[in-house]
Amino acid sequence: MTIFKKILKIISIILYVIAGFFVSSLCGAAFLNLPLPTNIPIEKITIKFIMLGMFGLLAGAAMVLAAAFNGFKKWRTGVGAVLISGTGMTVFLVISTVFMRLDPNFSKFFNQQMLRQQLIEQQKFPHDAFNTFPTNPFDMFSDYVTGTCVILILLALGIFLVMSGKKKNEEQKATP
Repeated sequence: MTIFKKILKIISIILYVIAGFFVSSLCGAAFLNLPLPTNIPIEKITIKFIMLGMFGLLAGAAMVLAAAFNGFKKWRTGVGAVLISGTGMTVFLVISTVFMRLDPNFSKFFNQQMLRQQLIEQQKFPHDAFNTFPTNPFDMFSDYVTGTCVILILLALGIFLVMSGKKKNEEQKATP
């Protein structure tokens, strides 16, 4: 293996890691229930799906570039592994968040009413700046239906790609 091929392989691995970050960000953003000021005429769902689309495009672009730098060898396995690991990381984040929200002592650390009053008294933020956000920041992490659907779709796609890539690799090895 020449030095040039080794460099391309390293670049490919770095791009797969970046793609995994964007897949995890996509899955995490799917759980957000975004607050919007009342004076914005765009629907909340529109902004959310635009954001999910942007993360999806960035993840897809990084995966295509990674596969291209690797010469599209075993691309199914690589892309599938990225999807599985990105969704797995998000599942860990969701489980951690759910358990933190269930702990009654944890809410003491998020006394947002006191923080709001302090910032308003210091005149760092106007009163309207906080009207769109919930008092507990974890309340924004509450769209479990969309988040679960996105995770299940990406996880199923990842498993399918890994299994089909494995099958194709075995077929290639069997054919002389």
